[in-house]
Amino acid sequence: MCAFTKVLNTPVLFRTYTTDEAVDTLASSGCTIWQAACATSAAATFFDPIEIGRQQFIDGATGFNNPVEVVLDEAISIWPDATPRIQCIVSIGTGMSNLKDFGDNLKGVVDTLKAISTETEETEKRFFKYHKTLGVGDRYFRYNVQQGLESVGLDEHKKLSQIEAATEYYLGLPQVNGTIDAFVVARPPNICT
Repeated sequence: MCAFTKVLNTPVLFRTYTTDEAVDTLASSGCTIWQAACATSAAATFFDPIEIGRQQFIDGATGFNNPVEVVLDEAISIWPDATPRIQCIVSIGTGMSNLKDFGDNLKGVVDTLKAISTETEETEKRFFKYHKTLGVGDRYFRYNVQQGLESVGLDEHKKLSQIEAATEYYLGLPQVNGTIDAFVVARPPNICT
């Protein structure tokens, strides 16, 4: 799981495994699953940071809102020959946002900078462009509702019916349905079916 330290805003990956590149931190040693989950979802304006050891942690949205590249890097750090062994990578978005102007005033510029810092789709486009050369082949799947969630904010839990309706509509689209069928049968190239 990805999070940031509140002090110095440095990225931290909470792991349940070790790698040659991983550095064990004092704060994350002895960290429980619920603490890591709280750290990765401690959005600054909605939830308080969580203290683990002597560090406080906040969510990973300002750099890891779409951690698909981190996931592949982690797999390769565990297994150097990971890419031919990966059954599939699934990336799940939280809905496409509308395209917006950069902004003409201070508030507009701040809103744009906030959107840039929490982007997910540019990461997805970059990963999609290179996933085959990274060795993942046709085993990368991205699911992200295209319409209906643009106006649903992180704090709007009362819009569950809107989220459900938009998600069901998206999953019923023929092109999405085809990728679900491909996902179900996805296998690494070295495994016989």
